[in-house]
Amino acid sequence: MAFPLLRERGVASILIENPFYGLRKPPEQRRSTLRNVTDLLVMGACLIMESSVIYSLAQESWGYWPIVSHGISMGGHMAALGAVNWNKPIGLVPCMTSCSASWTFTSGVLTESLPWDLLEEQYHNEVRYHDEIRKMIYPNEEALKKVISQYPPYTPEKKWSHLLNLSQSKLSSDKKFHAVEFMRGILDECTHFRNYSYPIDPSLIIIVASDIDAYQPKDGAQFFQEIWPGVEIRYIKGQGHVQSYLFQQSNFRKAIYDVIDKMVGKYSESNLSELKSQKQ
Repeated sequence: MAFPLLRERGVASILIENPFYGLRKPPEQRRSTLRNVTDLLVMGACLIMESSVIYSLAQESWGYWPIVSHGISMGGHMAALGAVNWNKPIGLVPCMTSCSASWTFTSGVLTESLPWDLLEEQYHNEVRYHDEIRKMIYPNEEALKKVISQYPPYTPEKKWSHLLNLSQSKLSSDKKFHAVEFMRGILDECTHFRNYSYPIDPSLIIIVASDIDAYQPKDGAQFFQEIWPGVEIRYIKGQGHVQSYLFQQSNFRKAIYDVIDKMVGKYSESNLSELKSQKQ
């Protein structure tokens, strides 16, 4: 993405190496597979802090503007975490991602990547622990039912159905429902964007999603319009998660350029200080 951005529009890129990836990967971690669910939460917290520092340096010290935060898949979620916690107008283009990690790990094919046997065992063995957390997440049973109702059975296009059937079969046959509900609650509480700062200007956000994404169900992208009214969602038709990443990067760049043009047309650097004071 970085070279075409520079070649086509002269857009510079700052690439953040994700915590738990590359040189930042713990020695005991195999490839990109996180060892603990809590590692995902630590990753998000790190990205929020680091992004704020980078945005500040880029705009206030180095003179770069406009700034657009962008990422693909989990990178899109992390890019959004950094952007919504920034205290100035900032562009945001998250691609192939959801408004909460719960959609990714309990509704898409990545349900198969979690060790449900271990999670179920921990859930039942640590009764006091999970009861305390459950009360914090769901103050009453009606709230729990409301959250569960937001996750209808996901039915992707036929060519993906065999993948999802494996995951759904594993969850249902082993009766992991309590662990799944608990996991949804934990992930929603810690990663759902309704629990984070409201972006200063949602009109500077363009979300790119696939209509047949088996990894990031499109229902998870649709929720962005409910929590951030004014955002734009663009759908890639007929191509899934990996295909979109490989063959639709021109659409991702087009969204970035459109956000840059919006920012230039709507704001000038001179009025950003006033907006910053309003945020504070």
